[in-house]
Amino acid sequence: MKICLLANAASIHVQRWASYFHGRGHEVHIVSLEACSVPGATVHYIPWWPKTKQVGYLAALPRIRRVIRRIWPDILHAHYAISYGVLGALSGFRPLAIGAWGSDILIVPGKSRLRWAVLKSALKRADLITSASENITQTLVANGVPPAKIDTFPFGVDMRTFCPGPQPNQGRRVDVICTRSFHDIYNIELLLRALAIVANEAPDVRCVLAGDGPRREPLKTLAQELGITRNVLWLGWVSSRELAHWLQQSTMYVSPALSDGTSTALTEAMACGCFPIVTKISANAPWITDGQTGFLFSGTHATSLASAIVRVLNHQVDLQAAARRNIELVRQRADWECIMLRLVEHYFRIAGIEDRGPSSRESHSCPTQAV
Repeated sequence: MKICLLANAASIHVQRWASYFHGRGHEVHIVSLEACSVPGATVHYIPWWPKTKQVGYLAALPRIRRVIRRIWPDILHAHYAISYGVLGALSGFRPLAIGAWGSDILIVPGKSRLRWAVLKSALKRADLITSASENITQTLVANGVPPAKIDTFPFGVDMRTFCPGPQPNQGRRVDVICTRSFHDIYNIELLLRALAIVANEAPDVRCVLAGDGPRREPLKTLAQELGITRNVLWLGWVSSRELAHWLQQSTMYVSPALSDGTSTALTEAMACGCFPIVTKISANAPWITDGQTGFLFSGTHATSLASAIVRVLNHQVDLQAAARRNIELVRQRADWECIMLRLVEHYFRIAGIEDRGPSSRESHSCPTQAV
């Protein structure tokens, strides 16, 4: 099958999807407004100007339309509904899938009737809408999008890489790990303030930050001001295998994110056996049984997060029981291979093509019901 992704080629999620499709023998094209090479895919970079998205993106539309028609794929999948999804709909190409990732549905449209009108007009033209989480799906349905058009696809976890280490929940060298990027939405400042509180009771608490972003220097300055420089290791971005290694060495995974879809960072941590402590937002609710398989805390109170961390440090939870349940939950709902097999089945269906390739759903032990 010839698959065209209309999306930001620099996105790790887009690159993972392209790699998967290429590895299964599909021809992969990416039409992107950002320049980035992607192994296994032909990237068609569309320069755009002026650098005001609403104007510049629309100005690029005629070139996007021409490139898509030159490729003439079996399926066009536009990722991030409020931008590339709208462009995909305006391209006029069918069959069309639109991917809803999170902020494009939960934050950017806000209460703007105009943005929702534009968004719903685009989604109406889609043959399939892929939603990254249940709360995104519910928001779409609440705004009049037909449920029959939507299927929920978490970004998925490669459970061959992200799995428990040789000594799950025992002898771990890191107390807390956070793998979110340093943007305002991920609220890393709150974690640092919570660590300062924890350090008063547990001076040797150790936290690893595996991420980067525009807030890096202000956050490092804050850590100095709070007196926790020696408690925090700043890894920056690391490879998937390195990340899995650090997760396997960590007792707790913390995410103070203020908004999210189904978080790959969370499900990767759960698959490695980390005890999750995450904000009490709708995206996290389906994954955490508060007090048993993890803790949910207010994203505005450092004391709430600090209290949860201290409870784990004081062995007030059964880490092994939580890890067993979390690993199984990820296997059932977010196994990368199962999710991608199901997505390709949708591609063949809406493209009207018979899938003649071997099916590995059963051999991979995928759940028979929706992932």
